[in-house]
Amino acid sequence: MGMPSSRSVAVNAEELRRLRQMLGWTQEFASKEAGYSTRLIRKIESGGRVRPETLVDVLQCYHVAAGVERWNVSDFLSQEHVSDDKPKASSELEQQRQMLRMQEWYVTAYNRRECSRVAEFIAPTMKYQHAEGPVHVGVNAIRDLVAALLKGFDPITFEFPHSFFCDGYVHTFWKLKMKHVGEFGGVPATGRWVSLRGNSRVKLVDDKMVDAEDNWDVYDVIRQLEGESPRWF
Repeated sequence: MGMPSSRSVAVNAEELRRLRQMLGWTQEFASKEAGYSTRLIRKIESGGRVRPETLVDVLQCYHVAAGVERWNVSDFLSQEHVSDDKPKASSELEQQRQMLRMQEWYVTAYNRRECSRVAEFIAPTMKYQHAEGPVHVGVNAIRDLVAALLKGFDPITFEFPHSFFCDGYVHTFWKLKMKHVGEFGGVPATGRWVSLRGNSRVKLVDDKMVDAEDNWDVYDVIRQLEGESPRWF
């Protein structure tokens, strides 16, 4: 059997099960509401590992049904993700600091449009990948990607409903709104507003990103530029 993927997290099954039962939902009903299989619900309620975005999807469904607006993903992670090599308080403080550093990156590069400051956040050998796309390496590559989005959209506003730390990575779940003012994906400026959700998984060393992966639906952006409603927001 292979090692668990670093792109998955182990779930606090007891807390997740308690939340579902508080709603009075069966596993079968919960699977339909969350848009996943009953097998997946059973897996995470037995402590199985899943991708972070899958866990957030299920938790979002449960909390919306419960009328709860504010909740913490970390409450539903297994304790295996808590580091034992330093005192817990110190570990939690460092994790919180890294999560805030990630939010600072988005606000600086996109909300404030300060593309010239990219090198403050990116290590020279950083590797970045969008979904299953090609790997981009280094400061210049990331600066070009940021500049392309800034050219196509103004303003761009990120919000961060959820972030957590596990297995050495910051996982940030974000929402954004942006106005289409320049060519993007072959579509000339439309003046339309785009709403989007996505997530990022980033490893930081000395406050700089050394490894990163983003997941967001480029095709949904194109759909919205063509006049369709957001698929998922």
